[in-house]
Amino acid sequence: IENLQSLAAELNGQIRDLGFVTMTGLRAIDPRALRFAFLLRPGEHSPPYSQNGSLVMFKVLARQEPDALPLAMVRDRVVQDYLTYYSPQVYEELAQQMLAEAAFRLYPERLAGISPLTANPG
Repeated sequence: IENLQSLAAELNGQIRDLGFVTMTGLRAIDPRALRFAFLLRPGEHSPPYSQNGSLVMFKVLARQEPDALPLAMVRDRVVQDYLTYYSPQVYEELAQQMLAEAAFRLYPERLAGISPLTANPG
């Protein structure tokens, strides 16, 4: 840290101690930092990169690997994530299945005769 402090003083920079930061927290602070954070070992510095007109680099002081949690503890999160990412695909498959089971067919000649402005649904 002393070398980093002397470098910051020489370049009129500043050092911010972020403390322990989770992956989500680091992404919120600086999404580009995630590219480097997982490649560095404790004690290593990131290469300098530009962010909003400033030169940024950081040092990994320590790392704690995530603990694997039992499914019972994360089940609701897993279900929510699945629905968030796969809902369009699931709904498309469900719609296709319902149409196939209902033997739904379109008759193009009948559709061509329907005007959307004069059609009476009732």
